[in-house]
Amino acid sequence: MNKKTIGILAVILSFFFLFSSSRAQVSDSAGMITPVDSVQERLLKIIENSDLGYLWKGELSQENRLGYIGDNFQRIQVRFLSVIQNFDNPYEYFLYGKTKVRDNICEFQGSLRITETGYFIDPSSPEFLKATLSGDFVLFEDQSCLHSGIFRGDFVTAVYIDKAGYVYYDDLDSEANNYTNNEFYGEWEGYDPYELKICNWGDYRIPFSAELDMGLDTFKPSFKYLDNGWAEYLKEREKVGRGEELEKWWEF
Repeated sequence: MNKKTIGILAVILSFFFLFSSSRAQVSDSAGMITPVDSVQERLLKIIENSDLGYLWKGELSQENRLGYIGDNFQRIQVRFLSVIQNFDNPYEYFLYGKTKVRDNICEFQGSLRITETGYFIDPSSPEFLKATLSGDFVLFEDQSCLHSGIFRGDFVTAVYIDKAGYVYYDDLDSEANNYTNNEFYGEWEGYDPYELKICNWGDYRIPFSAELDMGLDTFKPSFKYLDNGWAEYLKEREKVGRGEELEKWWEF
């Protein structure tokens, strides 16, 4: 990533963890997270003892997932079909799924690792502990596919936790104009021929998409990029509004 992108990511992560009274770091040697205070320790134990695959595989996330690849903001669809927790490292999850760019559908396998956590108490919902889970991911597309490659980057997921210790996908503010969750941002590197493209996706909004996203209350693609898959997206939204089902391309 270029210096400008790295700088923007640093600001975002600083914002998330400004609300945290402490942070957890992953050690280079063992790959495990070390707690630094009692609340953080409880948070880490909850994460360690919970299978959180539903945060990324759940329909609420996947039905509202938006993404683009390249400087021309070409639409990309990313679907997680399997998210399995690593038995040996509960902070790592193995991923299997499919991507779609125009009519090109490709399988991928990879993983994501939770490497940092932050928490805060929201005065509007004091009965919950709000938290962010962040880390890195890598996805390897099937090399037999056309235009296939490797996705690498970082992610941030927002959750809230009840008094019983259950972790929920944080959609408490989903009606807010700038609401987003499960933000994945990074790059795609083509196998052959070699290419390097920015590739980001997220729920409801896409990170670093100011030029593409012209919407105020909800995501709205710029007319400038409608030919890059976004005209089809608008047609899909119309179908959903009429109660029609969309094609489940990931089942093919």
